[in-house]
Amino acid sequence: MEEDLIILKKYIPDMTCQITGETSDNNLKLDNGSFIVSREAAERLIKEIQTSLEI
Repeated sequence: MEEDLIILKKYIPDMTCQITGETSDNNLKLDNGSFIVSREAAERLIKEIQTSLEI
């Protein structure tokens, strides 16, 4: 609640990948826990970052 308002938010479990939406205890917590990513998504991100940095 906020003052006279009831605010509804979609429930997102703690270990849900922010890219794939997959929830697993095996997901990685990055940036002091502010970014959750699955191992599959992490591998895709690594490849994409490497490709983007190549000149």
